[in-house]
Amino acid sequence: MSERRACGVVDMPRCSCRYRSRRKELPGLRKRLLELAAERKRFGSPRLYLLLRREGFMVNHKRVERLYNEEGLWVRKRTRKRMKGVPRQMLQPPVRPNQQWAMDFVSDALAEGRAIRTLNVVDVFTREGLAIEVDFSLPSLRVVRVLEDLIRRRGMPEVVVSDNGPEFTSRAFDQWRHGQGITHHLIKPGRWPEDGYVTTTTIDHTPPSGAFLRRSLRGAGLSSGRLRLPSPSPAPPPQSTQIPLKDRANHMENVRPSVA
Repeated sequence: MSERRACGVVDMPRCSCRYRSRRKELPGLRKRLLELAAERKRFGSPRLYLLLRREGFMVNHKRVERLYNEEGLWVRKRTRKRMKGVPRQMLQPPVRPNQQWAMDFVSDALAEGRAIRTLNVVDVFTREGLAIEVDFSLPSLRVVRVLEDLIRRRGMPEVVVSDNGPEFTSRAFDQWRHGQGITHHLIKPGRWPEDGYVTTTTIDHTPPSGAFLRRSLRGAGLSSGRLRLPSPSPAPPPQSTQIPLKDRANHMENVRPSVA
């Protein structure tokens, strides 16, 4: 069967049948995509596309999606088996103030049982508590707002250290810190001593929970009206179990009669 007749049967233009792609592959694009996919095992095609654009590859999301599928990449479903992560470099200790900030969350509960969270930001070099944000919910956008307020007052840090919590690994926080030019150092999963600056400041010096909330965080804005903690109610005075002398006779005869 000729080409003309075959295209007529399937109702396909002959120019489309003869078309050959003249698209040129960008040098190093496929190799870099594989490297990023190996480093970021939980990143799919859209987030890998953003990382490639940050590195200067002028490519659209459709080409990245095509290469992603050709290489057989996909985000695996989470299983109980732990996936081996990429070795992370050790963080060098700071040599001056405002070089490294560490941040972490602390949870507590009100007297009524409702849980609250505090976002604590500490200067690693001076061990100074920079901010304590308290609320019932502290999403990633709220974390960004707290850091922006600190930057306006104290300047830009070089490195921000945190754990692998969802507030610190979200897309909103990653895009914000990249736009600011801040390096984000994530500690190894399960290795909370690496973020011990915040832990030492907020846990080791923490009295019991109620006293901690009322004494340590009262100056952090709790009394501003947005979030109020109930004041401890005074303990009732102890009641005496002794019976007054004038009522003792009636008590012994009527209330507590003796058995003959």
